[in-house]
Amino acid sequence: MSAVSTSAARLRPAKESRVDARHHRGAARWVILGLACVFALAMLAPFLIMLLNAFKSPTDYSQNGPLTLPQTLYFDGLVKFWVRTDFPVKLWNSIMISGLVAVGGAPCCPCSAPTRSESAG
Repeated sequence: MSAVSTSAARLRPAKESRVDARHHRGAARWVILGLACVFALAMLAPFLIMLLNAFKSPTDYSQNGPLTLPQTLYFDGLVKFWVRTDFPVKLWNSIMISGLVAVGGAPCCPCSAPTRSESAG
């Protein structure tokens, strides 16, 4: 055998073990995944509590507290909020401004300019 084929044979298993190592799930990866899930639940908890309380009547909230499920669905609070704040107009304003910023801001951003390889075609 030549020296080239011998060295090539030695390099092949190292490459395969690198691929296997990438797909190997060690304990550290599971710990990081668990911490990420706990962090995600901690970030979502206030939104879930807000969603629960949006459908409670004031008496249901005062009698049972903020962490229980609503006994009946109460939509009057949401209706009053929509009417009092003129929510559809404010929602349309937000959509229009976001769209204008997205469309108008793209040409101004230097990272959206074509690179030399893209312009050369």
